[in-house]
Amino acid sequence: MNDSIAAYYENDPNAMPWREQQGDRREIGLFVGHVIKDELNIPLAPNGKKTIILSVASNVGVMEQGMQEEAGDNFLVVANDFANIPRLPGVQPLRSDARSLPMADNSLPCIVDVAGALWHQLAEDKLNKRDLIRSKNGARTLQHYLIKLQPNGVMMVDDGFDKSTGQLIDDVFGSSDLKDFSKP
Repeated sequence: MNDSIAAYYENDPNAMPWREQQGDRREIGLFVGHVIKDELNIPLAPNGKKTIILSVASNVGVMEQGMQEEAGDNFLVVANDFANIPRLPGVQPLRSDARSLPMADNSLPCIVDVAGALWHQLAEDKLNKRDLIRSKNGARTLQHYLIKLQPNGVMMVDDGFDKSTGQLIDDVFGSSDLKDFSKP
């Protein structure tokens, strides 16, 4: 499948085995949960309902466990992944493709993509930059996220380390092409 979510890095012999990354992913989740709860001012859902935070391409939910723990009871962290895999306890699972999320348009207050589906798509786009048909995956994913986000919703991506989603967005699109996104 030419536009699959899986990207070239999964066959990289220098890539750290997934199991060795679990501790790091949990720490990232705790940090993201803190930012969601204490710094983003995401409006809480009315009538005591939980505010949904969608994390795409979550695998088994190590990061999402940390997010839920830190964000607290007002939030429900949903761990989405394309694969049907067992999830860790305490994680609300969802199986869907990140490019066809089953949520209503304008319904999500926050989408978190930390080295997730968008990262995979943009890494693939960067490799196939000359192939104008295949190099649209990242753009389609970004557009889908925008459609699903509430007005003034927040999309969180990773940045600050090698091969980050933020850097790939800039590499593939260039900063001037991201008119619908504000700078952090």
